[in-house]
Amino acid sequence: MHWQGNERAQRRRRHGFWTVGTVLVAVLGLGACGKSGDQSNYFPLTPGWSWSYRVSSEIRNVGKDRSHTFVIDHRALTVDGQKVTPRMYQDGHVFYYAAGDDGVLLVADGGVGTQARAAQPDQYVLKYPLDIGTVWPVWSETRLLRRQVFSPNAVNMVPVITPIEISYTIEGKGDVVKVPAGTFLDCIRLHGTGTVVFDMGQPVGEVEIFVDTTEWFAPGVGLVKIIRKEDSRPGSPAAGVMTVELDSLDKGSWFN
Repeated sequence: MHWQGNERAQRRRRHGFWTVGTVLVAVLGLGACGKSGDQSNYFPLTPGWSWSYRVSSEIRNVGKDRSHTFVIDHRALTVDGQKVTPRMYQDGHVFYYAAGDDGVLLVADGGVGTQARAAQPDQYVLKYPLDIGTVWPVWSETRLLRRQVFSPNAVNMVPVITPIEISYTIEGKGDVVKVPAGTFLDCIRLHGTGTVVFDMGQPVGEVEIFVDTTEWFAPGVGLVKIIRKEDSRPGSPAAGVMTVELDSLDKGSWFN
């Protein structure tokens, strides 16, 4: 198996939440699972494990939305000499992750019925060392903002989708995070920010879009929470915020 080439250096979506749901048995005491000293343990790649997340979004002057999304890890593959773990999302999109000495990174992704394409180099989900102050860039896409598109009979609010580079920094360690799945200890906290110029069309013209995201990862569990905000300067009439929270974790008792 080989990845399809990526001649145009396509931007890859972080974690895959943009491809499912709105944009996208409670398990207690998960924060005690695993060994917090193992860096890869903060983004476990384990065949058969599945995560269910609650996704809520609110777009100013548009409304609120609630949904769930589900992801599952499949058996590892060897592609071009590299061991990768396919992670499938509820809509069938698959992201391929690899764990190395310098972090866990996205190496490719593909939609239903399409060949997986190689991601840009160094698209880390987590970059080692997992110490406060570690910084790395990741390409993402905006999805929460809206712009007005006029037609003869209506004014439509259309999603603003554009690539944006986000700079992530590890800002905290030892956080305690409470979500529907339970209370998680020893979490690391990432903070990411990015800006991009986008033409909203008439009468607004060009604006500076900015993204602010905070993410928490728990040892032995992985991603437990995201709070992501998108807005623009001048201020958008339809800025958005999205919250993703872990609802449950299944450690693959049903997986063959």
